[in-house]
Parts: sequence; C-alpha cells; structure tokens
Amino acid sequence: MPDRYSDLHNKIEILQQTIKSRDESIGHLQFQLDTVLTTKRWKIASALAHLYHYIFDNAIPITRDRQDYHFNPYEYVKQFKDIAVVALATKYKPLQIKSPFSTATTIYNEGKDIQLFLQSIEAQSLWPNEVILVDGGSTDNTIKIVETFARTSKLPIRLIKGNHLNIPAGRNLAIQSCQNEIIVLADAGTRLHENYFSNLLGALLEHPDADLVGGIYHAQHKSRFSQYFVPDWQQVDWKTFLPSTRSMLLKKSLALAAGLYPEYLQTGDDTLFDINYRRLSYKWVFNQEAIVLWDSPNSQAQSTKLLHSYGFGDGRSGVGDFSFYHSPTSVPERMEYYQGYLKGKAERANLEISKRKIRGLFIIVADLPIHDKGSIFNLWFVKSCLGYGYKVVYVNLFSRTHPDAYKSYLDLDYTLLELYGIDNFDIKEILHRYHAITQRIFLLQRSSAILSPEIESALKIYPEIKVGHSLLVNRLFLLIQAFTHDNSSNIENYYVPALDCQIPGLSGIYERVLGRKRDGYFVEIGAYDGSAISNTAFLADTGWRGVYVEPVPKYAAMCKKRHLQNNVKVCAVGIGAKKLKVKVNIGGDISTTLEDPQEFYTSIGFPDEAKKHTGKSVMVDQVPLEDLLIKEGVPPHFDLLVLDTEGTEWEILKVFNIARWKPTLVIVEMHEKSVDWNKADLVRSSNAKINQYFQQAGYAKIYSDDINSIFLNKKH
Repeated sequence: MPDRYSDLHNKIEILQQTIKSRDESIGHLQFQLDTVLTTKRWKIASALAHLYHYIFDNAIPITRDRQDYHFNPYEYVKQFKDIAVVALATKYKPLQIKSPFSTATTIYNEGKDIQLFLQSIEAQSLWPNEVILVDGGSTDNTIKIVETFARTSKLPIRLIKGNHLNIPAGRNLAIQSCQNEIIVLADAGTRLHENYFSNLLGALLEHPDADLVGGIYHAQHKSRFSQYFVPDWQQVDWKTFLPSTRSMLLKKSLALAAGLYPEYLQTGDDTLFDINYRRLSYKWVFNQEAIVLWDSPNSQAQSTKLLHSYGFGDGRSGVGDFSFYHSPTSVPERMEYYQGYLKGKAERANLEISKRKIRGLFIIVADLPIHDKGSIFNLWFVKSCLGYGYKVVYVNLFSRTHPDAYKSYLDLDYTLLELYGIDNFDIKEILHRYHAITQRIFLLQRSSAILSPEIESALKIYPEIKVGHSLLVNRLFLLIQAFTHDNSSNIENYYVPALDCQIPGLSGIYERVLGRKRDGYFVEIGAYDGSAISNTAFLADTGWRGVYVEPVPKYAAMCKKRHLQNNVKVCAVGIGAKKLKVKVNIGGDISTTLEDPQEFYTSIGFPDEAKKHTGKSVMVDQVPLEDLLIKEGVPPHFDLLVLDTEGTEWEILKVFNIARWKPTLVIVEMHEKSVDWNKADLVRSSNAKINQYFQQAGYAKIYSDDINSIFLNKKH
C-alpha cells in the first residue's frame, strides 16, 4: 500500500509540473498574440479575413457546401468509361522513333521568351517535321525575333501571322495548319527539357494505341507563389489528371472531332478541350520524363493577376469552382481568384446565348438523380433538350446523396448541363443570369409534388413564367408541370421520346464533328423500329434526310410508322456481300443473317440474347450496300453511316467502296471489349479487318465502348 501511494504522489507532482510549464507557454503565446493584434498589419488582415468569410459563406448559395459541389472537372472526369490511363517514368532513345510529327504553338508579345523557347526546340535530340507558330497580332518584337531565328536555323519553322487572335483561337489555327496526325503542343513561355520530344513520342512505341501522351512541367521557383500553380507530381492522380497545353501530344483527327479549343474563353479553354477530347479517346499515357520548364509568378502582383485570370476563365466556362482550384492560403489571393470567378460567371449566360446559340433554358426539378434506374424519362428528356440546343439546369429534389446522382453529367454535355442538389440551388440566381431568355424557361417536375418555397418565390419575381400542365403517356411518370411563357398546355414541340441512344453523349459527338446540322443525311443499316436505342431517330426528328434499312418486314413497318412525318425512306431488304435471297434469323427484337446466332451471342457475352434465337426466321432479298445507295439516290460524302447487323458488319464492308461515298462518320457495332475471346474467333477476326479497313481508307477511330465504335473521315 505505501508503494502505491508513493507512485500516485509522484504522478501528481509530474502533472503539476506539466500544468505549470503549459501555463507558462500559454502566457508566452498570449503575449505574442497581443503584440500581433496591436499591429496595423493585423488590423488590415483581420478586416480582409472577415470580408473573405462573409463572401464565401453568404454571397452565393452554390458555395455553401464545397465538399459536395459537383462542378469539379478533375473529380468528374472519373465518370468517363473505358479509358485506360498509364503513367510512365521512362527515357527513350530518339533513334528508335520514326513517326513524323508537328509542333504547334500560339504566340503573342513573347519577345522576352521566344528566343529561349526556339533554342530549346533546336537543342532537342529529335526534331519535329514542322514547327508551326501562330502569332495572334504581337505588338512587340516577337515576329522580328522569330523571323531572324528562322533565317539562321535549320528548324522547319512556319510562321502564320494572325490578327487579334486570343490564345485558343491561335492554338486552333496552329493545329489546323499542321500536316501530320501527331501534334505536340507547347507554350512559348516555356523551355523544353532535354530529350523532351523523344520522351513524348517514345511513349507511343510502348503504347501505340494511345490517343494522347502528356508530359509534366517544372516551375522555376523564384518565390513562394509558385506553389499555387504547380502540382506536386508525387501526389497526382493520373486517372483524373487533365494535361496542360504546355506539355502534351495529341492526334489531329481527335482534336478536330473534339471541337478544338473554345475560342470564347481566355482561360479554362484547355480544361474544356481535355474533357471533350477524353470523351472521344480510348487511352492516355503520361511520361514524367517529358519535361518542360516554366516560369511561375515570381511576385504577389503576378500571382494575383494570374489567379484573377484563372478565376475569370473558370467562371465563364463553368468548369469549376474556387474551392477546387489550388487553394492559396493568403486571403487577398483567394479573393482575387474569386473576384475573377464572379466576373466570369456573370458573363457565362451571354456567352452561351451568343456563342453556343442556345434556344432557351430548361429547369428540371426531379426527385431522382439524372442517371438513376428509375429516371429513364429524365435522362431522355435532358438528352432531347440538349440535342435541340437548349441549356438544362437539373435539380435533384430529394436524393442528393444518391451514389449515381451525377454520373451522366459529362457524358451528356459539360457546358450546357448544370446539376444541383436542392440545398445548393438558387433559382433566383439562375433566372437572373438567363433573364434574356426567360420567356423560354421551362420548369418541369416529375410528379405533382408541391413546389418548393424558393421556386414559388422566384415565380413571383418573374411573373412571365406561367404554370401549365402536360400529360405524357409513359409508365415512369403520370404528370409533368411545365412553366412556360405562353402558358401552353403541352410541350410536344420540345420533348422528343426517341432519344434513347445506344451511345452515351452521342449528340455531343455529332455536334462537335458536324455542328448543329439540321439538313444532314444518314444511312442506318439494321434500324429495327427506328426508335428503340436509335442513334439516328433524333436526327430525323430535327430535319435530317436519310435511309433506314431493316430486313424484317414487321420491324420495317414499325420504323415507317414512327417516321411518317420525317423525310426518310424505309427499305425492307437485307444488306450483304451478294445479291440473293437470304434467311434472317429473328430473336426477340434483334435479327441477323448469321447461320448460328446463338453461338455468336454467347461468344460476345449476351447469353439472354442467344436464348431468344429459337428458330424463327423470314426469307428476304439481300443486296450489296453500294447497290442500295445508288438505287435510293444517296448523295456522295453523306454525313453518317450506321452499321448494326448483329455480326455481319465485315461481310457488308468488304465489298463496299467507301472511297466513292466517303461518309463523314461511320458507327459500327463491333463488340470489342465484352467478348469471350476463347469463343469468338469470328468477332476477333472481323474486328481486326474492320479496323484495318477504316485505317487504310483514311479514317480515325474517335470512340469505342463495349458495343460500338465510331470512325471519322480525317479529311472532314
């Protein structure tokens, strides 16, 4: 017992000493704090901090919950399917590389840096076949320096003089002017590290199927402000990283298909481009040995100016929010970025109206996430609105935390679709932004639920938005409340039921390649009923001409009925290598001329489809594709060819003279990924032949998923 009391006594003494020591430390810290609080600098900083918290916590409701804010492009790029990302740290020997390539750069008043930039290209162990420089209208000595350098250097430099071109416009002109498919983008304010080109191109030796190779940039640290602009490469998540134009290799055909860089943006254009490019590509590779050197801001003035510019671009484009950028610790710098963000955001609506030519704004309030299994109608409606050139604001009324709440966001349209949870949605702010087209705003609810108080309040501010009702027959919903300017009783002119495309984001691909064309021409082989999972029905609804080919008479009749009001032809014939009578095997809603459809569907991983083929068939006339195009008067160089013939695609293509017709886009069902290759020799063989066929014909593959591939005519 005495030993126990002695131990407790010792512990108490130790604790008392600890408390005394901490009291002294607290007293010392309190003295330091009191000293700071009396300084002029602290009084200013305190006022700024107070203002900062006021702005960030109260100014815009969209910023209240930064952790769940859904406009983070670096987070939601994860939603892209079927893209493989590889990270390397490999040095390559230039002698191994034989692929021709171009370098494209836009310049503007680069007098102090352009000489070093060109010298760093000249010093490379691997030279490009051409160096394209587009000047945006420099007013300093930039052009003179470039012309002097070009006279003495053996580099194949081509200077293109523009007038009043911003950075994305100059970059687009540079890309379009390149003669090679492989293009390395670079910024004039950088210097290329040794073997930069060989380490970028070398990655293609190891990964020839890559659509993009990204390098990295090292800042020349001259001050603490560098940390705001340069990522820590040890912590980069390469699966979501979007490469900088300072250091990347891309393919010209895919860049053109992605719509190039949005020229209405001053900053943020590269983020939007990367997102659109990634939609079309299959594989990205990053090589940390492909390095460029970059001078980051070396003063607070330069830092805040650049942060303001970044914020402005992010606000105009809608690609992100202040909380998802590099977070500067200094209050003034945060405020500079946010000031730019608010300024850019204020211009966003005008840009979308003037540049994107949006027809109006739909506000959809629903109790299901956009991509939930129970919200097929919502997804169709959003697609139809976007396909017709409307902007969509989608509000998830109840299930904001649902894991699939925003999965389709980037697949649909990144710039014309905004998604909100009801708790960070401010309808007054939206209506204020788009007041110029208020008469075209529609507010839809999936059910007859009572409107939220916020929405009712907004309608009082904007009385021109009238309440109407529309009944649309669909098993998934009963009533839609529509708020329209003209108080109309239906929305038939705006809702297109047949937008259940087989390819996610297909309307976006069409728009980037063909623009918002309303007078195009398509041919679809294997149309079924012309509606279900159709990749062309909404084109026909918008005024396109075309030909639907469906060999099964019953399905052809359904297709004809669906498109009675459209300018299309429906042909109930089969398409194949020869002109003859053939047996079409029918299973459920799919048909094929394959002799053993059950084996085919089992091999591609669709056993349920195989079970449907139980012997039902019909005899039809078969003709080669070219014969049909001639007979139906299809124009050469038409816009779109779709082949979906359940395993006979190569039999059709092998006798088709594509050089004569040259369609801009070709969609082919190929089943490249969900295949049991132990059982699918036919699929493997035909896929290889199809890929080679289009490659030799001058087409580039711009999209591939489990079922379909899209090929683009490079000369488009």
